[in-house]
Amino acid sequence: VLGLMSGDTLRGYAVYRLGPELLPRLGLLVDWLVLPGDTEASAALLEGVLACARADGALALAGAFPEWSPWSLDFQERGFRHHPSAHVELVRGSVGRFDMLWLRDAWWSTLADALFL
Repeated sequence: VLGLMSGDTLRGYAVYRLGPELLPRLGLLVDWLVLPGDTEASAALLEGVLACARADGALALAGAFPEWSPWSLDFQERGFRHHPSAHVELVRGSVGRFDMLWLRDAWWSTLADALFL
């Protein structure tokens, strides 16, 4: 778990781990929380995650971001490739106002939420 503080304020955090159960020597960015537009915090945290991946001998780093997330485009601009997942997310809502369309357009899950981790 990596965090970036400015004084008493947490500007963001990232969670990394090796994910050999998916692919050998694959690094996983399993959680990411940075305010959109904080390029300084995002750059510093990504460098920290990449340093962890290099230390683990990872050959690649993977993360999961919804297409509508500002981080999806940001990571692509930093050289990450975007592609659809073969995994299917199943959600059962128990609050009527959070229907399937709302979940599709607003729900955010990360690799930290996945059952295989």
